[in-house]
Amino acid sequence: MSGPYLTTSTASVQATVLDFDGWNLYPESDVVVQFTVAGAHPFTGSAITDWYGVATLAIPGLGVAGTDTVKAQFTSSSSGTVYQSNTATLTWVAPKPEITISPVTAKFYVADASGVVSTMPLSQPSLTQTFPSIVFNPAAGSIPAPRRGWA
Repeated sequence: MSGPYLTTSTASVQATVLDFDGWNLYPESDVVVQFTVAGAHPFTGSAITDWYGVATLAIPGLGVAGTDTVKAQFTSSSSGTVYQSNTATLTWVAPKPEITISPVTAKFYVADASGVVSTMPLSQPSLTQTFPSIVFNPAAGSIPAPRRGWA
């Protein structure tokens, strides 16, 4: 299974049911597959295989971080034999929160040659600017890369 999955998302697990006739494997459609999920999101559910023999179950993150193990099983309609899958593991992580502060007003003062800025309570700034917001942890790709020659 790929992952990790965000707790705000849904993971899909699949089980494929194939029939072996001694020479070839054939997909089995309309087979009820039971899924058992243990761990952070314990529950059982079922899905019916499609034309390709694939049964898909969606597991919602529900905002809970942790690890799940998933097994699938089905019962053969001809022999009554119960077949079980291997165990799959899903890891769930909480998304990193985006922190936004808005608006922010900055006041800039002139410094002397020492590099120290000393201001008196009633000093006038040389520049005042209000920034509509400052975003910490911005989404990937939302800040353009610096162009060549920028400092």
